[in-house]
Amino acid sequence: MKNSMSVGSAMSVLAKGGYIERFDIPKKRMRGTRLLRPDVLTSQLQLDAAAIEEKDRRDREKLKAMVEMCYSRSCRQQWILTYFGEENAGVCGTCDICRDSGAGDARAPNAEEEIIVKKALSGVARMSRKTANGWEARFGRGRIVQMLAGSRSQEIITARLDQLSTYGILKDKGTGYLNGLMRSLTDAGIIITVPGEFPLVTLTSFGEKVMRGSAKFQLVWPDPEAGKKEVALKDHGFDAQLYSILRDIRERIAKREDVPSYIVFPNKTLEAMAKYQPIDLEQALHLPGIGAAKVQRYAKPFLEAIKAWKKSRH
Repeated sequence: MKNSMSVGSAMSVLAKGGYIERFDIPKKRMRGTRLLRPDVLTSQLQLDAAAIEEKDRRDREKLKAMVEMCYSRSCRQQWILTYFGEENAGVCGTCDICRDSGAGDARAPNAEEEIIVKKALSGVARMSRKTANGWEARFGRGRIVQMLAGSRSQEIITARLDQLSTYGILKDKGTGYLNGLMRSLTDAGIIITVPGEFPLVTLTSFGEKVMRGSAKFQLVWPDPEAGKKEVALKDHGFDAQLYSILRDIRERIAKREDVPSYIVFPNKTLEAMAKYQPIDLEQALHLPGIGAAKVQRYAKPFLEAIKAWKKSRH
């Protein structure tokens, strides 16, 4: 058994089956266990398999909900009240998320924004697999954004993602805006990044309700001009080849540390690196999304790659 909860669950099943009984030990804070049918072999146990499977399903649902809350950037109290069925719960203003000034001001969507979110979530759903316990992630955030933006990249075509009904459904928004939207949806607990060898994205149970219009939500909305700014960046020194090199480095680091790619550096930081091409820590500190801790932990391989790339150009 892996932990005390697993042991407790197994003991409960055996007690209900009449194979053991639990009893109090006088003057002790512990309980004893005695076999009621010691002649029965393990292979002869007649247990309620359906009940065990149902309990396992419920336990996994609870664990999944707990993980979703940990990754969520929405108000803790609001999340808990919503989980227990309270509709339109307000934010508390005092939890760690509400007090995080860096999170920005969340607000409810207007009619156009609500449609955009539903379209984005429909795309996430199309690129996920529906299971009895919710949604199973199959693709990463970058691939989902490519699909929503109508990319004709080889990866999209090979995976036949251009055949989805949601392909290109938000192409007018641009990848800059869509990346920001995906980050905000993650922060709000509407979608979740599943860690692993390759971080994948899918809907949370709350996200499915938002997609179907049965739950209200608030977001820190991305800059609607982000897509245009992305184009402007490319017009002023942005190098797509260098950006691709930096992305590969980020993916290797994320895989090694088993974290989502954006934890290493968000796209806006890589874009700034590809534009301004810093070669030392001092220069890197002036870029968006890089603080003192991250520059010490992650920046070195990126700076070395930029130096090598610049040298190869001369």
